[in-house]
Amino acid sequence: MASGSFGDQMNQRTWAILFVAACAVACAGMWGFTIDDAFIPIRYARNILGGHGWRFNASDPPSDGVTPLPWPILILPFATGNDPLATLDRVRIFGVLVHLAAIGVLGWKIGGIDRPSWIKAIACAALALCLPVAAHASSGMETALAMALATCAFSFFDRPSVAAWLAGACAVLRPEMIVWAIALSAGLAIAARVRVPWIALRAIAPTIVVIVVRLVCFGRPAPLAVLAKPADLSQGFAYAVAAIVASAIPALALWRLRGPALAIAVAAGAHAIAIIAAGGDWMPYARLFAPIAAGFVLAFVLEVDRAREASSRPWKWDAHFISIIVRGAVAVGGSIAMWIVAAPRGRHVLADRTALVLEARPLLHDVKKVAAVDIGWVSAATDGPIVDLAGLTDPQIALLPGSHTSKRVDAAMIIDRGVDALLFYPPQNRVVELRLEDSPVIQEHFGPPQPLGPYLLRRAKN
Repeated sequence: MASGSFGDQMNQRTWAILFVAACAVACAGMWGFTIDDAFIPIRYARNILGGHGWRFNASDPPSDGVTPLPWPILILPFATGNDPLATLDRVRIFGVLVHLAAIGVLGWKIGGIDRPSWIKAIACAALALCLPVAAHASSGMETALAMALATCAFSFFDRPSVAAWLAGACAVLRPEMIVWAIALSAGLAIAARVRVPWIALRAIAPTIVVIVVRLVCFGRPAPLAVLAKPADLSQGFAYAVAAIVASAIPALALWRLRGPALAIAVAAGAHAIAIIAAGGDWMPYARLFAPIAAGFVLAFVLEVDRAREASSRPWKWDAHFISIIVRGAVAVGGSIAMWIVAAPRGRHVLADRTALVLEARPLLHDVKKVAAVDIGWVSAATDGPIVDLAGLTDPQIALLPGSHTSKRVDAAMIIDRGVDALLFYPPQNRVVELRLEDSPVIQEHFGPPQPLGPYLLRRAKN
């Protein structure tokens, strides 16, 4: 570790700046990316500020429709004003800033580790080029803050108690990360030879608080998303494999790992298992895997044989040296390939959603109640009530059979709820939409579809 001299501090400061600058360029490259669901907690925050309470629709009962429970509270300062699009911009800026601040901490820490500069340069390039990290830093979701907390937890690998609190806070934002938080905290405690149960308890405590709050306020220990999207192990496994490939992170020589590096690797394995058990995720760019990408980079640096440097011998073309070069090159090359293949389609999402919201506002201004599966952007287009056909914010629909795109919502429920506008997304032909569209009752009560971007809008007949 760093000795604390002025020269060492300058070295750490230089690496911190390099890491932040490289990741800032990557974030700029994906600035046009966002996710529809970012608008859901924004609506909750706006209703809280408007005095309506914890509600998605101001006229409906409270609902636990935000998986990261504290997130609407955290974004309250950004939710002032009447335009959700402006709020999203503020939240996205906040996400990038906290992400880069955490990257600075990690760069400082890596700069103080006794390893060759070229190893640190590989780590910097691998993290900056990791497409999921760059994309989700500015997505407007809680993922950016989760990444920042996880990155800081990794950075304090030599202080298990601090790392445990940070990992536990990360699990509050991303509940599936509680397994990772426990595994990382316990592993770092073992490496530091401190009491494992006490350290692990620090990682669990924030989640326990959230569970109690949910039980008291909503009568359930988990958010509605757990009911709305039942886990599918096959989908979870496919997601985990795809996420690892998409992240293009440095592979670790597991047989060489010791201490904190081993703890990071074991925690990553535990996280992958948790993702599989949760059934993965539908959002692009490996959202659930992005928070732990920095850990692989740090473990890659820690893995290098320190004795080789201590001996003052030059690096030789042995198996260990070649392995490091190859794994670093594969990670950097794989990331570049992902930027070429996958990044372009994400850069225009924000512009497309903004155009869609602006186009929809005059069409929905006189609608009393609209029903849709994709409620995120719709909530930015209208302040009126929205029936969530996916059940993510609606307890009654969440309990219906089916996944979030195939809930057995029948036409009678649509009529009984006073819905006077339906939004369908024909390109994906989702089951719940097809069922309603084919219903004679819907055809009787609603007029012909009219185009709204890639969607079709059907209004109730007079």
